[in-house]
Amino acid sequence: MVYIPLIYFSILFLYLMKKRGISVCTYAALLYVITSAASILYYESEADTTLESVVSLWPTIEYCVLLTFFIVPLSRFDINKYKYVSFGEMTFLKGLIITYAAITVILLLAYHDDLLMRFVASEVRETKYLINQDYGLGLKSYPRLIQIPLNILMLFGASSFVMIFIIFFSLTYLHLSKSYILLAVIGSFASIVVGILGMDRSKAFFWMIIAGLCVVMFWKKMDKSSKRGITIGGSVLVSLVATYFVFVTFNRFGQEQEESSNAVVSYAGKPYVNFCYFEERFHNPDGITLKYLLPVTHIYIIKDYKNSIHNQQVMTRKTGIGCGTFYSVLGDFIVSDGLIGPFLITIVFIILSNVFLRKKDTVISFRHLFVSFLVMTIPCVGVITYLYNNQNTTLPIYVMLLLMTLSKNKKKLYL
Repeated sequence: MVYIPLIYFSILFLYLMKKRGISVCTYAALLYVITSAASILYYESEADTTLESVVSLWPTIEYCVLLTFFIVPLSRFDINKYKYVSFGEMTFLKGLIITYAAITVILLLAYHDDLLMRFVASEVRETKYLINQDYGLGLKSYPRLIQIPLNILMLFGASSFVMIFIIFFSLTYLHLSKSYILLAVIGSFASIVVGILGMDRSKAFFWMIIAGLCVVMFWKKMDKSSKRGITIGGSVLVSLVATYFVFVTFNRFGQEQEESSNAVVSYAGKPYVNFCYFEERFHNPDGITLKYLLPVTHIYIIKDYKNSIHNQQVMTRKTGIGCGTFYSVLGDFIVSDGLIGPFLITIVFIILSNVFLRKKDTVISFRHLFVSFLVMTIPCVGVITYLYNNQNTTLPIYVMLLLMTLSKNKKKLYL
């Protein structure tokens, strides 16, 4: 049974490759081929002993079929069909680049000692334990007037993955100076810095996934010099991020090399196996909550939600099932909304893709392209989890969209 997703997504990948070539949809399918292969190694090695691996027919069918509705709609997006991009948000864009570069630098300066301690093996394990037990991040504390702005920077820093989109958009259409591109690259690392401070290696993994998404999204429109720069610079950056990801994984398990090696495989292999387990064994006592779908609403208006990690801890106490793991975008919504959750987020994604990925005009606005990018990150990052289940990845985006709307600059058309 565990081989079915690998076979299915491999066939889907080959079919989409034949129809669409290298594109966003084939990239997403490839991600699921990779994680499906990892799930076989993970399942057979029994790397995770905290959850019983239950893989049966119905969860497997549900997993493959529903994810097909996430992958196939991506075929509607083809940047080549847009002859022009309407853009008049230059002030906003340059301000955003400078802001995120500043966030990265400020966090590095404010928490440099904490960052160094995160790279010590014993500290990695101890800090991760404290975070899992909800004791906080254990970061250096500052006076209230300084701490509050730092907390806001941490909140906005977690959404710096949008800077990867800005980098590729700028290289493809705006041809901004190298100084702005460098600042944008620095700004994109804010989420990784936040991840290091929170002992969350996922931020680095998501950075790599989203970078790959932007490559296939813009590649056909980029000129040769931009492609050469992305190939060289991107290879170096991805290598550094991947090295950090592996380093943290091994440090977390200390000298237990076999367990450390399994941890690298299990990270990618967990989602499918865990989805099957939760689909069969997990019964959400709270029913349909929409907490992951509308996190900002539940945090500030309904006030019954803190963040996804806290919600996992609450569900673990209520059900006796360890929820602090990865189970793909579909599994996240089982924890949030019960067995109806996977179908709910699938319907929502189909609606979003119909609205934003089916544009037939030859001109697309920067705002529309930006939102399309956000929609496409859902299935790509969805190989691991649902990206927008916290305020730190939703509230900043709402602010960005509001500022784009308020931008009054005269729009120009870019080839």
